[in-house]
Amino acid sequence: EGIKIRLAVQNTAATIELLRRNRIALGIVEGPFDGNTLHSETLRADELVAVCAPSHPLASFASRRRVSVKNLLAEDLILREQGSGTREVFERHLAASGIDPRGLHPFMEIGSNNAIKSLVLAEVGVSIISELAVADELRTGRLVRVPVAGPRIRREIRSVWNDYAETSFVEDFRGFCTEQIARFAREDGH
Repeated sequence: EGIKIRLAVQNTAATIELLRRNRIALGIVEGPFDGNTLHSETLRADELVAVCAPSHPLASFASRRRVSVKNLLAEDLILREQGSGTREVFERHLAASGIDPRGLHPFMEIGSNNAIKSLVLAEVGVSIISELAVADELRTGRLVRVPVAGPRIRREIRSVWNDYAETSFVEDFRGFCTEQIARFAREDGH
């Protein structure tokens, strides 16, 4: 009681910086970060998936076989902006696959998953995006998952806090997040 929560949606880099400067007590991030001065706990596993509109040529190609990463990169890619956890995880995946991420030149860089979904739905391009963010669109067939050759791109959604955060608040809020994630998973079939 008596605690006011202010929600700000930012990318991983900005959230970690706010935590380090003691401007926020707790953050939820999906990307890698240097955790030497921070505490964290996994809330949920996630996967990055390639998606396109059902009418996109990749949709029919993908129904017959997996798309190579190089073929995917030749498409009009709509990606999250630099500093986002999604972008960092994808670029690390490229590097592990022997592809220099410095050569990545997205068609568009967007700071919002909802905006990316709208653009892909409008057949502007394809994207690599959180499976959780497009679960409804995949389930209803409004978007198509494009199977990509190679290992899956997995990541963790984590709660992150610093030494200055009030322990009871952090524990209560992490519990709330865990309950909401479990409820979402039950309702969504994940």
